[in-house]
Amino acid sequence: MGRSFAADWRLATVSVPGPSHTKAGKENQDAVRSLRVAPDRHLFAVADGAGSQERSALGARIAVDVACEAAAVVFAADLGDSRARWESATIRFTKLCFEWFDQRVLAMADTIREQGDRLGHGSGTTVSVDDFATTLLAVLVCPPWFCVLNVGDGFMVLRRRPGGLHLVVAPPLNRSNAGLTTFLTSPSRNQQPPCFVVADPRVTGLAISTDGLVEALLEAETIDDELHHLVPARFHHVFTHLDDPQEDVYALNHLLSSDRWAATSNDDKTMALAVLRDRR
Repeated sequence: MGRSFAADWRLATVSVPGPSHTKAGKENQDAVRSLRVAPDRHLFAVADGAGSQERSALGARIAVDVACEAAAVVFAADLGDSRARWESATIRFTKLCFEWFDQRVLAMADTIREQGDRLGHGSGTTVSVDDFATTLLAVLVCPPWFCVLNVGDGFMVLRRRPGGLHLVVAPPLNRSNAGLTTFLTSPSRNQQPPCFVVADPRVTGLAISTDGLVEALLEAETIDDELHHLVPARFHHVFTHLDDPQEDVYALNHLLSSDRWAATSNDDKTMALAVLRDRR
């Protein structure tokens, strides 16, 4: 095991409901969690419940919970400097997240049906696995290793010094078509490799987010006749909220809740952020 992650990095997680949900009195359908897996490593997870599904907020909470539980099982041991071991662990982590999410959702669906029966609703209580549809973006950080699981339309940015900002996980360009979004409940979740490993000792910042912040934080540009998401220079402002040791870690919550950011999207806005402390 290496140095203490908490001693070397500043962490923040925040999730605020979108204006449309606030106006309608609906709950936040996003979820976020972070977990100290070992002294030198930490798990961050964000999830976005499908707005069209009745129990997607619960699905999002289940998703981040199982990500933390699976990380505690898979990544607690010392994996050394072998990329093969980190990649193998990431694949196992992904499989456990899928397996435990499925088990938890099926059990929850059974419980809801049983509660409906006890209340006299009988067979009228219909519960589908799709009711719990949610995305999931989870990252195990053990510098220089970043083990990523991504299902859906979240995004991930790494800051390198030197090297600047890098959009490591980009949201799909067709995300406005809800029928094309992949969820943990989608049969297509395994069609594309949902996990990978980044090894980079120069990373000084990590940000993962649900798609509610795409309009606020990313730009789209046509390159060689193809549309691509890009990270604009203003994204540095997100990291500077934690770079300054005098800055309140709750400043990120104020930023995401501000009228300016709320106006960029009606969607819920959720982010997990970590920056390397300046030891100078």
